[in-house]
Amino acid sequence: MIRFLRGVVAEKGTDRVIIDVGGIGYCCFVSPSALSNLPPPGSEAMIHTHLHVREDAVSLYGFVSAEELRLFELLLGVSGVGPKVGLGIISSISPPDFYKAVLFEDDEALTLVPGIGRKTAQRLILELRDKIGVKKREGTRSRAGTALDPAGQAEEALIALGYSRGEAADAVRGAREDGSPDMSLEDLIHRGLRSLAKV
Repeated sequence: MIRFLRGVVAEKGTDRVIIDVGGIGYCCFVSPSALSNLPPPGSEAMIHTHLHVREDAVSLYGFVSAEELRLFELLLGVSGVGPKVGLGIISSISPPDFYKAVLFEDDEALTLVPGIGRKTAQRLILELRDKIGVKKREGTRSRAGTALDPAGQAEEALIALGYSRGEAADAVRGAREDGSPDMSLEDLIHRGLRSLAKV
């Protein structure tokens, strides 16, 4: 599987970019936001990629960050969400804000994404909330069986998203240092995701 490309931007279209890697041009479909963040033709660039295989086509999708790629692949696991819808979501809402909306079942925030109605928003929440991590609830417990405080719950939620325990702990610690001592679980996760997205 092709996970990233590093080469020269040969051409930029309205929904795709061609990256010249050692004389081979790879055509990658990208979101409008990714397209605007890529340098002009002739410049070197690196993009994270997902190879999408169907019976009638093999397509490469490109992202400017590993976080966007992670969200894209998560979205493809939702029934009724294909690559085009996934790119549309990523272009309209940041990964931290998307995760926050799903974790706290905020379908109103998701319906602000163009093309996402209430039913689709509710399906995204239903199918992704357990994959994304700990839902907001009392009595969440650690692996040792002890009750977790909001910081511990936030760490578990970040770990469930694929971050290492060390990354999650550092992100939550940083969020607590930057915010108020009585910060809510929602804010801890949101701030933690934002700091991890910058790495």
